[in-house]
Amino acid sequence: MKTKLPGNILSLFISLSLFILLALFPLSSSAFATTIVIDPGHSSPDKQGATEPGSGGLKVGDNSGSPGERAAMQKVANEIEGDLKKDGYTVVMTKTQTDSYVSLLQRAQIANNAHADLAVSLHYDYSHKFGTWAEIYAQQIGLSRYNFGPNNTRVDEKTFGLPSVAQKSQQYAQIFAQERGKDEGFTPSVTTDNFSTRGANYSGGNIPMVQLFATVPWVYNEVGGINFDMEKYRKGIVDSIEKAVPSTGSSSNFTATSNCTDTSIDNPKTSPVFPPDCDTSGNQNESAVVQKVIALARSRINNKNIVYSSGEPSRNWSTENPATNDPTFFDCSGFVGWAWYWGSGGKVSMGGQTNFDWANQGHRSYYQKVVTSNESLLEPGDAVYFNNGMAEAQPGHVGLYIGKDPGSKCSANDCYMQFFTTGVPGDEESLKGTNIMGFIRMKGF
Repeated sequence: MKTKLPGNILSLFISLSLFILLALFPLSSSAFATTIVIDPGHSSPDKQGATEPGSGGLKVGDNSGSPGERAAMQKVANEIEGDLKKDGYTVVMTKTQTDSYVSLLQRAQIANNAHADLAVSLHYDYSHKFGTWAEIYAQQIGLSRYNFGPNNTRVDEKTFGLPSVAQKSQQYAQIFAQERGKDEGFTPSVTTDNFSTRGANYSGGNIPMVQLFATVPWVYNEVGGINFDMEKYRKGIVDSIEKAVPSTGSSSNFTATSNCTDTSIDNPKTSPVFPPDCDTSGNQNESAVVQKVIALARSRINNKNIVYSSGEPSRNWSTENPATNDPTFFDCSGFVGWAWYWGSGGKVSMGGQTNFDWANQGHRSYYQKVVTSNESLLEPGDAVYFNNGMAEAQPGHVGLYIGKDPGSKCSANDCYMQFFTTGVPGDEESLKGTNIMGFIRMKGF
């Protein structure tokens, strides 16, 4: 005969067991730290044109680079590694010595095996002067590399096809352009490269091999090599990484975005209780931006030319200018992300993916995430998240809270804008009857 333990005794037993296990085998903070792969450009000896197993016939051999480039990139990579480790990151290097050889395919495999949150390639071009030329390459759907067959036909072609990775790469590339521009004094262009005119030892195409074979987001950085300023380049790369993917590791030097959770019992509608370090206050500059965000968003709802489409592809907010290239569709998170990007003048760049933004709010330094069902805490401009029957703590929808809007169907102080129904324009709705799980407020941008 089996005896069933009372629920309270079983719960106590499980809790004590977990406590003992954690005491005996504490989890290292590095196990949860953000992982960055640093990829210093070029190798020695020069093996440009070589192929290897797994390359599909593509020429993944690395070369020795521009004059002085290999040594300079290894040195700056080592310094960046030290900076990031101090700030709590886990750092993996594709190459640790100037005169060592790592193929382009091997570099991608190192990043893939590390499950990197971001991989960063470092290069300079000695045909350009520092401060007058710089480029950044991001992964994009449809970019490819190939070999040349008879009559210049394409053979052995491999095309990049990971939408979520491409989206992150492009978002991060825009951040790199902004941050590097501040530190280097010249803003890099986010563009594509052309490998089709480099000669017989190169596979043709328009994406670096490391990015093509990667299954993680990758940002490839070029800068002028003449009068190369290592300190400005180093600072620009570090600042870019820390803004794009802030550290989740432990460090006394790194200030993480606060994450506020209503700790009062049953989340009552009055007197919410938050941790002492939770600050949800704003300032006048932020309020002015919020007004622009809301005005821009309102101008795009109830517009028959802009409708809801689920599972939208990777979006580059900077190319969807409301004045020259207005979007024709949004999903829920895309609408909020686009409105905030253009309403803030590009200062706020949300990921545009509901679950990613909610679960990884620390990846944006200006996110203030608040977990609560208390509607009274909402302020205009907040990205309000709804459970909508999804698994616990997983949002199924997001809208833009605007507060009171007399004359609309949500005339009380509970209005939000959304794109929700396939093929239908956006609209305003009331929060009544919705399952709010919290919000993200933009602060400190």
